[in-house]
Amino acid sequence: MRTLVRQVQCSWLLSNTIQVPNNLLHVSLHHLVVLFLSLHE
Repeated sequence: MRTLVRQVQCSWLLSNTIQVPNNLLHVSLHHLVVLFLSLHE
């Protein structure tokens, strides 16, 4: 499960580096997802 989360984070970071604008919403959503996953691990 953790490795999957790591892969998602890496790809998410990569895509965000490529498309920086309008990422505030993505950042907050991403943190919610990570928080949710860590709580339900």
